Amino acid sequence: MVLKEGDIIFISSVDEDSDINDEIKNLCIGYDGMHFNHVGIYVGNGEIVEAAYKGVRKTDIIGFLETAGENILVGRIEDQTLARRSALLSQDYVGLPYNHTYIECEEAFYCSQLIHHVYDIANEGQFFEKHRLSYKDTKMGGISRYWLDYYNNLGMDVPEGEPGSHPANLSLDERIVSRFFLEKEKHIKW
Repeated sequence: MVLKEGDIIFISSVDEDSDINDEIKNLCIGYDGMHFNHVGIYVGNGEIVEAAYKGVRKTDIIGFLETAGENILVGRIEDQTLARRSALLSQDYVGLPYNHTYIECEEAFYCSQLIHHVYDIANEGQFFEKHRLSYKDTKMGGISRYWLDYYNNLGMDVPEGEPGSHPANLSLDERIVSRFFLEKEKHIKW
């Protein structure tokens, strides 16, 4: 399958801070029962824009996929003009900081927040369904000690129920009309 500008690539990242990646994976179940914890937007020429822990950046797709576990899902919307506009717009956010609070703002972004934001701006209104943040572990049911400590260290309460997004929830959105899995070992065309 050939990647197109605006394609949304969902992964279960195994790179960077593994504790937080595992915790994010445990919050939601996405498409095909997968636990996605990261997402980026394909911008063409073999490049992805993503909001990672070091901020919003443009990276080559090979480097992006090196951080992926086994499950790599590509989501595509029907309106390819909107998809291309969103991909182009996402590049304007490169260099902004990462949103470590996961509370929506326009000065910093986490991965799925960035995807929602650029599609909303390109669409001139809400595009993907909005969600409420939930920090309840899908396996144990309650808010894990990790999130309680994480937000305590930020001097905040856990923002349970606040507006937000999650890569797994986004992977289920009905606006994504085509989904296919990539294999890391196979040649990817763009």
